[in-house]
Amino acid sequence: MDGNIEYGKPPVVERVASLYADIPEELFEGRFEDWRNLVAQHFPVYEPLKQWKLGFQNKGDPKEPIPILISSQPELIITPRFSRRLSREGFDWSIRCPRGQFTMNMHPDPSDGSARRYAQLRYEFISWAERWMEHFEVRTIKLLTLHYVNALNMGTVPSFFSKDGLSLALPDIINVFMNVARPGEIIVPPFVCHANIQFPDKENASFSLQVQDSSSSPQAVGVNVNFIVTVQPVPEESSIQKITELLDWAHYRILERFEYVFSERAKQSFEPVKK
Repeated sequence: MDGNIEYGKPPVVERVASLYADIPEELFEGRFEDWRNLVAQHFPVYEPLKQWKLGFQNKGDPKEPIPILISSQPELIITPRFSRRLSREGFDWSIRCPRGQFTMNMHPDPSDGSARRYAQLRYEFISWAERWMEHFEVRTIKLLTLHYVNALNMGTVPSFFSKDGLSLALPDIINVFMNVARPGEIIVPPFVCHANIQFPDKENASFSLQVQDSSSSPQAVGVNVNFIVTVQPVPEESSIQKITELLDWAHYRILERFEYVFSERAKQSFEPVKK
């Protein structure tokens, strides 16, 4: 996925871009309904995420802390989520916007073919991020993240599975696993790996590789390979123009890492095409 190569069948199943900022609670609450009405014109399905949060505090030896429940009353956290399709129908585009956060998720659509790529996410995200900043009077961006989810399963990498579909040749797909198992050995679920990288030429940015097991059962083996770039913009990088530049920069860092993390054999299976 370098600048001169595109893939006809990349394993990317989701692209997510986010901005974070400090928004006063009173301002957010006072303007949320107007924001909701604006977003609903284009993302008509409102399905908020609901999570219960328990309060814990570490006690005892700092080296071996013991989590102690400090509140018996769980806190309900609601994340506003607006989509273009119902979740049970499979997500298409969605926006999540709790206080201080603007997130856009883009999922692939087979009917779009190869058109559903970064360029579409960039256009939609920047357009709506600008409206979000204006509506909630955001002047300074604290954090920008770009997250690509690569799914390795029977649908995306069938040639790397055993005939019965119960074994995945992960070392043949991801270079980081290449020297883990000896000849004749296989890596079995759960598949987990996490590494963070600091960019030497941009100290306020980092890259995170997260390999997570997504097997739903012994008969449905799968792995998600997450590429996440995080940038802490300096104050003068909070204009929409600078945010666009940072988003592009993050995207190209993911392209570089895609080429480095996936094996040559895997990339060939993604059907590379020279631009």
